Amino acid sequence: MVDTSRETGRRQAVGEGYGSAGYRGYVLVVLALAYTLNFVDRSIIGIVQEPLKHEFGLTDLQLGLLGGPTFAVLYTVLGVPIARTAERRDRITILSICIGLWSAMTAVCGLATGFGFLLLARVGVSIGEAGCTPPAQSVISDYFPAKRRATALAVYSLGIPLGIMIASLAGGYVAQNFGWRRAFLLLGLPASSWLSSPKSQLGSLRARGPKAHPVSGGPGAAVEQEDLSPRRRGKFGGPVRHLRDDPVPQLIHDP
Repeated sequence: MVDTSRETGRRQAVGEGYGSAGYRGYVLVVLALAYTLNFVDRSIIGIVQEPLKHEFGLTDLQLGLLGGPTFAVLYTVLGVPIARTAERRDRITILSICIGLWSAMTAVCGLATGFGFLLLARVGVSIGEAGCTPPAQSVISDYFPAKRRATALAVYSLGIPLGIMIASLAGGYVAQNFGWRRAFLLLGLPASSWLSSPKSQLGSLRARGPKAHPVSGGPGAAVEQEDLSPRRRGKFGGPVRHLRDDPVPQLIHDP
């Protein structure tokens, strides 16, 4: 008798993806919008450097800290544990929480009273933004078949130039006409509420998408468990045999 769950997992691994093509496209657009917001809130600090420098009397070193090490160190370090968490927990929930956090902290930047306040707010932004790409790429990997995955990731990555462009145009306009504080507030709060609330676009993905990641029992769980079983482990732990026997790598030869 055929193991249905294992057969389903193998079909998913071979490259059928999840859901219809239209729904996968919808998922990709929502994730790309989230990544766009990521870069909007990340880049706005560079647009308002001059008014910040004049209002708080900041040095060039302090401005560099706000946009450099303060952001980059935590963003880099936290990416790995967040990715590991996304392998075991609800990825859309993690993404929603992180969007809410980084957007709220972006808005808090608009309430800053000095360098220390602004520095801590930027730390909050970096913590939240570290949780965007790991779960998003994990979702894309599950939803899209292997032969379509590179295109999907390329579309997702469009969030980088789009986010920088929006931050430059919208942030610059608002800062020039209404002040730098409103630039942080307007770019931080409205967009985050659209994506991070339970009834938002991400909430609909949570309701309709796969309930678990393959590591914890999702569509590809049967295949992964089979690949890691003792009988598949050879002299070197099985990686070479895994590549030889697994149907997924063979997709690169498909027309």
